[in-house]
Amino acid sequence: MLIEASVAAGSLKPWKMPLILFGLVGWAAWGYFLVRIAVLQRRLRLNPALAAAINDEWVKEIRRISYAIGFWTIMIFQGLLVAVASFVTFPALVAAQVTLAVGVVSASVAFLILGRERGNG
Repeated sequence: MLIEASVAAGSLKPWKMPLILFGLVGWAAWGYFLVRIAVLQRRLRLNPALAAAINDEWVKEIRRISYAIGFWTIMIFQGLLVAVASFVTFPALVAAQVTLAVGVVSASVAFLILGRERGNG
């Protein structure tokens, strides 16, 4: 309702609507997976053997590498944004949200690729 009123009044720029929708979808997914992680944590506390099997050394190493890939992706992306900002102006909100999205997606994809079965690779 507030968003529609802002668009009608002309105070909401056209590029903001996709970012708002992207943020709302991300918030809903975050909330859903937060509940799932809480349930999984409870199960792991009740079953230490399962916890040890899930968090073995291979998974820890994949997680570490994935975080590093996400970090370096953000650093490179920020460098590219600085270079692009020399020629084009864009809002800082767009830069911040896109940077966060690039970092999260790159770390998640890296984890999924590195975490495939070792023999399927």
